[in-house]
Amino acid sequence: MKFKAGTFHDLPKIHQFAPKKFARLLLRKLHADVSFGLLGRERAVLKAGSAKEAFDAIYTKDKLLGFIPNPFNILPRPAHVMDHWEEDKEFARQFLTGTNPVMITVAKDLGQISDNIVKHFGKAKLQGLVKSKRLFFVSYDDLVDLQANPHKAYPLPMNWGAPADDDMHFYAPIVVFELDEDRKELDVMGIQLERDRDSRVYTRETCGENEWLFIKSCVTTSDSQMHQWVSHL
Repeated sequence: MKFKAGTFHDLPKIHQFAPKKFARLLLRKLHADVSFGLLGRERAVLKAGSAKEAFDAIYTKDKLLGFIPNPFNILPRPAHVMDHWEEDKEFARQFLTGTNPVMITVAKDLGQISDNIVKHFGKAKLQGLVKSKRLFFVSYDDLVDLQANPHKAYPLPMNWGAPADDDMHFYAPIVVFELDEDRKELDVMGIQLERDRDSRVYTRETCGENEWLFIKSCVTTSDSQMHQWVSHL
């Protein structure tokens, strides 16, 4: 191949490339890689033969052929959450760093907390936490009027065998958390699922292991309901 004299001298210098154009090209490349990766995950999920295979298909692999780092690992497994999701402190941590961190609030007075919770833990203890700004709470007040969902939140064809009058119920919980003295970690203190005057306050100490896990899952469901409702406002 022959080049004419002066060919390379006529090319633009590196500093002449517009930074904005270069940034746009880079963003387009990244967008294409992500879109391609997400499309591949969707196809893999649809082809899965079982629920477990579908779950595994959601995430991209960190290694190709078992040892080559995958440059397109855009949906890695959330290893920390998967290893610690049953722990109370992980449950509490996600209220600050999860998908819906806008619900949690520092309690300024006990009037923000239900009487059942105050009675359960004692006014003196909770007041001390309020004074030191270590009492946090989440209250799903906007879900109180939606305790029964007659349309089941799904299209009727998806409710195979479910009677038309068999409503699906969910809760409007109140959750209280304690910030440790080092002010580094939250831990869940108790959960109230219902809003009656004599509603039970659940704690790890008063529940069996499976019951406590179920109670926390009810809170997670309500948090998802609230997150979706707010996102559509």
